[in-house]
Amino acid sequence: MACVALAFPAASQGQSTRRGAPSSRSTDNGYPELTLKRELIVGGLGAGLLATGLLLPSSSRTVPAGGLDPSEISLGIDRHVVGNNGLTSNTASNWTRNGAMVLPFVLAFGLAQPGHRWDGFGPRTAVYVETMLFSQGVTMMGKVTGDRPRPFAYLPETDRPDDPSYDVTQDRTFRSMPSGHASSAFTGVGIAITEDLLSRPDAHWAERFAIGFLGGGLGGATAALRVTAGQHFPTDVMAGGAIGLATGIAVPLLHRGSRPMPSAKAWLEVLGGVAAGTMVGVVAGL
Repeated sequence: MACVALAFPAASQGQSTRRGAPSSRSTDNGYPELTLKRELIVGGLGAGLLATGLLLPSSSRTVPAGGLDPSEISLGIDRHVVGNNGLTSNTASNWTRNGAMVLPFVLAFGLAQPGHRWDGFGPRTAVYVETMLFSQGVTMMGKVTGDRPRPFAYLPETDRPDDPSYDVTQDRTFRSMPSGHASSAFTGVGIAITEDLLSRPDAHWAERFAIGFLGGGLGGATAALRVTAGQHFPTDVMAGGAIGLATGIAVPLLHRGSRPMPSAKAWLEVLGGVAAGTMVGVVAGL
């Protein structure tokens, strides 16, 4: 966000002066590098997985009025959340997910120098769409092959909120694993931190930590809110978050062009922020 740039301007400028490299975002040095063959492979694979997942039917079953039997849930960490049915949490998770998804664009505009905010907007958007397609394609295939009931399916009919999101007759009722909200949110986080590392290699460590913390907070809150809403089990959001973060980092790195791979120190700084932010977000969302 713009507040991140305002928080560390002196440090970033100081490092740029010492190292002789600009800190502002730009598309020089090859990022993002787009090649027709790679974009067709990665984007096409993601779109294909997503389309296949959407077209495949779920092996859903009828949920009795008393709900499914919780003894079917193998892990105690998942069984423990049966009973959650927070409609407010369900709505709030949409907002935190959306915030994480737009984070790459907010940072691109907020940290760019005046007059250069639109530099590389088209190529970065192409990378963003490609990454999201791949992430959601993998997520959707996991959902349809797993056929896992959502936590609210184990609730008696009288305990389910009167809302379409808790309608047990829909196919989505048996598409719990992995969480699409967590996957989308952490994909946005992965893109944001990776593009920042590539575009601002001389940024101060505090800026990296702050960006990671902000992203982790949004992603962690999204995951926790999905659990308190009764829409997902803890293992659902863990799997979705892992898919999203891995994809959000890997696909932008494929497009780094001639830019060097960020250092191990830089990764530790930003991922430390993500870990800390995720913990805070989880606590806030529970």
